[in-house]
Amino acid sequence: MEWPAYGPPLQEDALEGCREGLADSEAFSIEVTRVSEPGPVVETRDLLHRLYGEPNGRGTQNPYVARYTRLRASALPESGDNREYGYVAGTADYRFWPSLKLGYIENVRVSSAMRRKGLGLKLVDFALDYMRSKGIQRIYSFAVNPEGSRLLESSGFAPEPPEDSELPWRRWFSRA
Repeated sequence: MEWPAYGPPLQEDALEGCREGLADSEAFSIEVTRVSEPGPVVETRDLLHRLYGEPNGRGTQNPYVARYTRLRASALPESGDNREYGYVAGTADYRFWPSLKLGYIENVRVSSAMRRKGLGLKLVDFALDYMRSKGIQRIYSFAVNPEGSRLLESSGFAPEPPEDSELPWRRWFSRA
């Protein structure tokens, strides 16, 4: 499979501005919002193809048209004027298909000032707990950079063998 030519996701640009004093992930609460559908998501199509094969119109529900919900969990400061101005220190975008009992964590972004402090792990755990509360049994994610790979492994996801030996961190992860 060929992946589109793009670099690592932009993580710092939209989330910069962490102020002094917000040093640990406990100083943040998580807010859930429904987000609009982005352009075609290559990884989502690949996931459905890997799990269900080519779509067919015979008898079984077509997973490619199953209804899903796409949400964003945003880490917001518990207190202070940051909350008033909509400051966000990190986000996790995820979607789930209730009829398939399938979930997918699309993207986790954390401001550079808050990295390596547990905020990314808090966002992933929140997304996992939220999807589990909706009856989701299998959750997948795809790491596009080494940091994402380490985050998913530390969250209890099992890595699959990499598809490209030159980019060993670029791989699928699953959690039952």
